[in-house]
Amino acid sequence: MKPFFGIRPLLFARNGAIPSMPCDTLEAYKAAFDAGATVIYSAARLSADMRLVLAGDRVFSAAAGENARVGAMTIDEIKALDAGHNFRDPVSDEFSFRGKGVRFITLDEALDSFPDRRFNIELADKGERAVDALRDVIERHKAVDRVLVYSMYASTIGKVRASIPGIATSLSLTGVLGLYALFRTGFLYFKRGFKADALQIPEVIGPSFVGNQGMIRESSARGLKVIISVDNSHAQIRRLIEAGADGFITDDIPQLVKILGEIKPDFCDPDVI
Repeated sequence: MKPFFGIRPLLFARNGAIPSMPCDTLEAYKAAFDAGATVIYSAARLSADMRLVLAGDRVFSAAAGENARVGAMTIDEIKALDAGHNFRDPVSDEFSFRGKGVRFITLDEALDSFPDRRFNIELADKGERAVDALRDVIERHKAVDRVLVYSMYASTIGKVRASIPGIATSLSLTGVLGLYALFRTGFLYFKRGFKADALQIPEVIGPSFVGNQGMIRESSARGLKVIISVDNSHAQIRRLIEAGADGFITDDIPQLVKILGEIKPDFCDPDVI
């Protein structure tokens, strides 16, 4: 087991996962960790000057414009954006962070600001330049043990494993679909293990219920940590805990922690699990 998984529980805050704060900002990340998150999940994209910026597509376009892309802007241009400009508070309905100096951040800044915390990075760009940039950041911060990398591209994940030995990785989208096909046909029985360390999936992909008990248990038996994206319903969380899921990805970390406390209080106790 890679050191990334040595401390549990695995509660992933997607883009910060604090509904009352702009996503992918230092402020949101700090609030998420304070609320009980153990991992921040975010996409990393290369700026025009080769800096890895943490920003989801919708989050970035809300601040920079519908057609704006991280890759078309320098880090100085990205830093000039108001990440809270179009953020509307879900309770007050006000633009409560507009003009407050909230900015998008780089992976460098995130690792530096939270030196003892873990990050799940979705490498959104395909190819060697993104992998090289990721390797440089990981080496600079000596962060190989506290980063889990996902990419939808199998070739990119392969390059990550070759370029950054020892780093934890998740199955690519192709890998997930292949695993599910093996499970459905029964051929998973003959598969002893995977190069990946984790399986990150929603419960449902199209018409397929991939986050089922059998899939979770068979994946776990082959050394994969199973991490499920959730919508924070009591029934869903209870079902996934009983199925043996190792962690959850949420858009609302305070609500997830609250639900876990009601369903299974010891799930959030690292000494118990």
